[in-house]
Amino acid sequence: MSSPAPSARSLGKASARSGVTTLSGQMAQLAIQMTALVVLARLLEPREYGLMAIVTVVIGIGEVFRDVGLSTAAVQAKEISPAQRSNLWWCATGIGSALAVLLLCVAPLIAGLYHQPELLLMLVAMSASFPIAGMASQLRAGFQREMRFGALALITIVTGLVALGVAILAALSGWGAWALVVQNLTGATLSLIALLLFSSWRPRRYYRPLRLREEILPFRPPPSRDPDCQLSLEQR
Repeated sequence: MSSPAPSARSLGKASARSGVTTLSGQMAQLAIQMTALVVLARLLEPREYGLMAIVTVVIGIGEVFRDVGLSTAAVQAKEISPAQRSNLWWCATGIGSALAVLLLCVAPLIAGLYHQPELLLMLVAMSASFPIAGMASQLRAGFQREMRFGALALITIVTGLVALGVAILAALSGWGAWALVVQNLTGATLSLIALLLFSSWRPRRYYRPLRLREEILPFRPPPSRDPDCQLSLEQR
């Protein structure tokens, strides 16, 4: 049975509430990030922050290619069946896993480029963030589709606070830059677990007969009313 998108009337009512909830969650997340910056800056050396900055840039580049619009497709589709959601989940997880393997291959090159041997293990560890984010993306899209922005905000705040606490303990224990790695991986992992626990949907096996691009992926342009343009599209 497919999951219909919210009606226009309920969407209008929920938008006002979700806007306030989302804004509050973002402000709380910003406060956590600022607290982490102030506290960890006193516990870590500038060089250790510099190493993590390099890792963050590399991960950020990979994040540009990780989702490729799959979450947006799941949220904006008029109707989406459990089988389609499962296919999207497997696609997102597969892309994240592929990016993790790619990072494992180029990590020695990046560490050698900066002449920082510590970068190698840090990049290897952070490669796990790609499949974790891939698995969480479709679960998060389900929450957005169901207008459960309050639950999303709560998950973000709680996991952020726990991850910050773990990072502080790691920094106090002398883990150095690894405290920042642990913070990122702890937050991502706990977020995935929380999304799984509070989601009413679970991914199933991959359904090969489904054609995702034709059914729900919004990549194809809308038909043009220009006869010349329409003829050109039909000829393609």
